[in-house]
Amino acid sequence: IPLHIDVTKEGGKKYINDPLVKKLKLEEFVIAPLWSKDNPLGIIEVDNCITRKPITDEDIKILTMFINQAAGAIENSKVFEDTLIKAHTDSLTGLWNYGYFQYRLDEELIRAKAQNYKISVMMLDIDDFKKFNDTFGHQEGDKVLRRIGEILKDNSRKIDIVARYGGEEFALILPYTDKEEAKIIGERIRKAIEEAKIVNTNFTVSIGISSFPQDTLQKDELIRKADLALYRAKREGKNKVILA
Repeated sequence: IPLHIDVTKEGGKKYINDPLVKKLKLEEFVIAPLWSKDNPLGIIEVDNCITRKPITDEDIKILTMFINQAAGAIENSKVFEDTLIKAHTDSLTGLWNYGYFQYRLDEELIRAKAQNYKISVMMLDIDDFKKFNDTFGHQEGDKVLRRIGEILKDNSRKIDIVARYGGEEFALILPYTDKEEAKIIGERIRKAIEEAKIVNTNFTVSIGISSFPQDTLQKDELIRKADLALYRAKREGKNKVILA
């Protein structure tokens, strides 16, 4: 229910020294909470500091209708956002999925070309994961994938896009990052995984890195070159970070 306050009248005089009332020089105003179901979203304040016209019951009725519509719109946008996030999230690891990785790489490359900055792509594969899965089963394998996902998030930056690319392969988009800077991040991730004890087992990862515009200007070629660097890391003994 909106609270109608007139500081010039007896019932509203107790608000006359309120800092906001004094700062905005309010005389008459309405405060109403904004709710979504049982969750508070915020507060709406409407005043007459410009018009100086009295706030009527009809004004409050219109405000109430607006609040109800606004709350519904916010709730709908939240539902849409949640649905969108679920559609782009890998259900096992909570990381972004393959589709979102592709979408964001397209976006980042467009932005990088327009603003002239560098991007690196990191492809990462868990060494000998199939052998572990075949020996201990998929449930234990899922625990490994989840933990690797956590380590990737813990050792990447807020601006990085961390995704599960498929199976035991992960991919990262590193904006504003050249190849040498990406290698530092890759080594940090590689070392963190090597030192972690995951389901009582030590795991290692092989990592390949390519960069825009150093290696290519094309998205598919950027991914392909990072993949080739990853396979080279496998061939050269695993547990390595290799640059394209």
